[in-house]
Amino acid sequence: MRRFAATLKRDVLIAIRSGVEMLNPLAFFALTGVVFAIVFGSDLDTRQISGIPAVWTTALFANMLAMEGIFRRDYDDGTLAHLLLDKTATLPAICAKLGAHWLLTGLPIGVLAPIVGVGFGLPPVTLAMLMATILIGTPALTLIGAMGAALVVGLGRGGVLLTLLVLPLYVPVLLLGIGVCHQFHAGAVYTPQLVGLFAILTGTLTAVPLALGPILRVSQDR
Repeated sequence: MRRFAATLKRDVLIAIRSGVEMLNPLAFFALTGVVFAIVFGSDLDTRQISGIPAVWTTALFANMLAMEGIFRRDYDDGTLAHLLLDKTATLPAICAKLGAHWLLTGLPIGVLAPIVGVGFGLPPVTLAMLMATILIGTPALTLIGAMGAALVVGLGRGGVLLTLLVLPLYVPVLLLGIGVCHQFHAGAVYTPQLVGLFAILTGTLTAVPLALGPILRVSQDR
């Protein structure tokens, strides 16, 4: 627990001190959402139908923008190699890094989502559901993206490769999140999609932190 708290605090403070680097994904999310709202025109029905997938897709790519750096800094300064030597501390530290990434990226995106969604004319109840699904979906996106980031951490700038690795795995989360919001907005049954979203979150929470240690060790050895 001490290792978890120390790593979480360290990563959050480093990100806050980096300033612009931390704000880039949030600025991308807000500005792209505004552009989409303008492009879809003044027809309310069109904007509402298109708004949910636009906000969700923008949230996905904003999350991905911050993904490459989750292990990069520690790899460059040797902290990651030291961390992997102590197997008892590896899992708490990895969980803390994942938590810090979500707190700095996924949580703010979820909070901003209803504000961006207002530009599409979505009603308040749909905006609330949009925020809820993004807050459920972004931890899964962080966990899935962390596997790709761990695989490419030893390859220098692996942004394009990271995108190719994780984007297909992001698609189920994206489709389920959009499906929940669309069904809810239409007054239809949305429970199956919501259960599917929770199932992906539960599965990734259970499996990914345990898998990241071995993946990072393989990447270090390359």
